[in-house]
Amino acid sequence: MAKRAGSGKSIGGLLFGLFFLLGGLVAGYFSVLKPLGQTALAMAWQPVPAQMSELQLKFNKDSASKVVGRYEYQYAGQTYQSGRISFYAGYDNVGDYWEQLYRHLQRQQETGQVTAWVNPHQPDEAVLDRSVRVPMLVFGGVFMLLFGGIGAGIMVWSWRADRRGEQEQRLLAGEHSALPAGIASNERHSGWLLYGIGATFILITSPAWWALPDELGKGNHGILAVLIFPLIGAGLVLAGWLSFRGYKRIGPTPFFPDPLPGYAGGQVGGYFELDGRSPVSRLRCRLECVHVYSSGSSKNRRTHRDVLWQEERLAIPEHDRMYMQFEVPEELPASGAPGYRGSILWTLTCEGELRVPQPNSDTRLRLPLSRSWTIPVAAGAGRAQWQAPTSVQQQEQQQRRQQAAESATRQIAARQQGDTLQLHSAAARNAGTSVLFMLMGLLFAGIGIFMLQVARDDGGMLWLFPLLFTPMGLLVLWLGVSSLGRSLEADIRPGQVRMVRRFMGRPLYQRQAQLRSPEQLQVELTMTANMNGKVTEYFRVVATDEQRKLVLAESIAGREAAEQIRQNIIAVACQDLTAELII
Repeated sequence: MAKRAGSGKSIGGLLFGLFFLLGGLVAGYFSVLKPLGQTALAMAWQPVPAQMSELQLKFNKDSASKVVGRYEYQYAGQTYQSGRISFYAGYDNVGDYWEQLYRHLQRQQETGQVTAWVNPHQPDEAVLDRSVRVPMLVFGGVFMLLFGGIGAGIMVWSWRADRRGEQEQRLLAGEHSALPAGIASNERHSGWLLYGIGATFILITSPAWWALPDELGKGNHGILAVLIFPLIGAGLVLAGWLSFRGYKRIGPTPFFPDPLPGYAGGQVGGYFELDGRSPVSRLRCRLECVHVYSSGSSKNRRTHRDVLWQEERLAIPEHDRMYMQFEVPEELPASGAPGYRGSILWTLTCEGELRVPQPNSDTRLRLPLSRSWTIPVAAGAGRAQWQAPTSVQQQEQQQRRQQAAESATRQIAARQQGDTLQLHSAAARNAGTSVLFMLMGLLFAGIGIFMLQVARDDGGMLWLFPLLFTPMGLLVLWLGVSSLGRSLEADIRPGQVRMVRRFMGRPLYQRQAQLRSPEQLQVELTMTANMNGKVTEYFRVVATDEQRKLVLAESIAGREAAEQIRQNIIAVACQDLTAELII
């Protein structure tokens, strides 16, 4: 029997979630369930005249209030005394319930018309106000749903993490019985995650909605800032609904690894079944090795996903199955490899378009497919039982080389003049990303400037908005403008390279260096972008000598294209060093 993975963490997570769940339930009981139940029972109580002997409106140090007092009443010839004013007890500042109740009881006391509601089955039990506090119900209900939901979610996540950890250990040990129905796609529960986050944004700010009319009437326009959060929540809920709809239209696509487990140093792959669906064109698949870890603490805690390696292939259809197969370098870590903070995950993604038959119809819809699975990978040289045909492997290798050459030519303009290769990394090649950065920067800076005007009037915590949003917006705006205007020119000759950096067409500086070995030319990762779940890596080709590092080509999407540009530079700069061209 495999050892249960992460059981200690799961128990901790269960206890932590239970703490939140009990907190939400206790708060819901005292602020929602108990007052509602008491009010419902009090509907059958009898009204009797009462005499107030004490009535006070008290405040604590946090400016929360409550009404205290004592009164006397007669029922069935007996005299009783009570200090129960309302079914709500304790100080609070949810709405102005206590202030209104105090004024109401004052008026009744002045006119001698105080009314107590008495339990006919237990006459010593009475109350002066049996009304329902809607704001308190909202506040308590939000607290109960929010904290109770978070607690329940943490408990379910911890339990499932424990089950997944146990299953992963069994899969890494090669137990096929641990995978009776394949590996479920990660999109199976993505809609619920979006629903949960969106509902949290909506619920956590809902009590403030009740204060909007009063605060706006007082001229506090800064209260409108709270509307940002329910709008974000509504957008996330909509995204969750779209995710569920897309998932159900295509249906579940469990993945069956072959080999099981996959091997770093061997092959990783497997298949999923089409079940009557057909691809419009060859589906694209991508395998990634990702290092997931957290840094910082408290409010500054962040989760990082560093892509250690990725490779793309075309899926291979065979009968009613879609196969994916990768050759994986042996230096990559296995799933859950020791020596890494956090964890190592292997993720397989398949994207494209499918023709999906419709029930009770001969028509087929063309729907986008995007599925990902977390695959167990061990260290070793294991290979799959199913192997791609040799002709397909040769064709794909040729296609990859051709695509790398085409991508390199498309991204970096190259011109050969005699023995000189001229490379031009033009400005605005990634204009879409640059414009997106600029728009985001303008949006954040605009919010900061607007909130600056609001903070001047209302002050307080509102100053945090301009202090946070304005610098952030200006920084993102500058990054967009910089990436839009930067360009680079490089001249490569045998044994020598020279580069010129330009901004908006104007030269900023130039450098040159001697090349004596191909090892001076390196491909470096500069940025990783995650758009719609797809990670794109950007590289640059640099030349180094004893004194400096020269950038010869930059912002190259894809390692294969960057390697192709490096080969082109080597072919010119090191053409006399034939003995050193083995790379």
